[in-house]
Amino acid sequence: MMQRLTGLLLILLLTGNISAQKIDQKNVPAVILNTFQVKFSTAEDVDWRLEKGNYRVNFEVNDKDHEVRLDNRGEIVKHEQDLFFSEIPEDVLQSIRKKAPFFDLEDADKITENGETIFEINFEIDNKDHDFWINERGKLLNYRKELKKSEVPDFIWSYIRNTSGNLDVEHRVYTEENGKGVYWVDGDINNMEHDFYFTEKGKIIKYIKELRKNDIPAGILSTLNTKYKDYEIRDAVLREDNTAAFYDIQLRKSRKYVTLTFNRKGELIDSVKNP
Repeated sequence: MMQRLTGLLLILLLTGNISAQKIDQKNVPAVILNTFQVKFSTAEDVDWRLEKGNYRVNFEVNDKDHEVRLDNRGEIVKHEQDLFFSEIPEDVLQSIRKKAPFFDLEDADKITENGETIFEINFEIDNKDHDFWINERGKLLNYRKELKKSEVPDFIWSYIRNTSGNLDVEHRVYTEENGKGVYWVDGDINNMEHDFYFTEKGKIIKYIKELRKNDIPAGILSTLNTKYKDYEIRDAVLREDNTAAFYDIQLRKSRKYVTLTFNRKGELIDSVKNP
């Protein structure tokens, strides 16, 4: 169940994303190829892809992975590269050490896009992932870490028990963005996935749950039975936040998929064909 719900949410987040098409280097326009070869003359294991109008090239330089995206004028719009520990700026390391004084680096990337540079740092402590996104001035932009059960505040467990029942926990995560912290806990209740998001002060800010067919409101089912009667319901979720609630229904007909979004009144507000 959880994998299916995760898949539906990813489709909603990645709507419009077209799979990259592999192309031979000889078919890359000269203006793009020249820019790449001048900038990365020692590149090895080069792989070209055409993706959403841009050219994406993956390669290695001195045994380090790189990924570059170029537009149709040959301008580099994004560059992502692996880093050794010694290449991480001291300001970035100082920001990390405020959250984790001692760590063994697992992966580090430098990402440059639209004139901004961000360092993405990953490592584990006690088998729990820690992820950092920090700008070149050492400012912490985003932070994510997996939690032990004891690190989740008691008010979260009490809320879940009192409103939804016993949760078979899958993930316990704390995220921090622009100084604001959020707890995310998810898992199964009666074999259906539930996701809960809380502020640090205990206010629930988002709730997502997987639905069975008989949990879908009658008005929405009527629309499905009338306008999409040849489609099979593959997944359904309810998303609630502080201001609104939405039902996301994924349908399938042969190899065709469509995701419909309804508001609380049962009105269809969005329809997306999925690749």
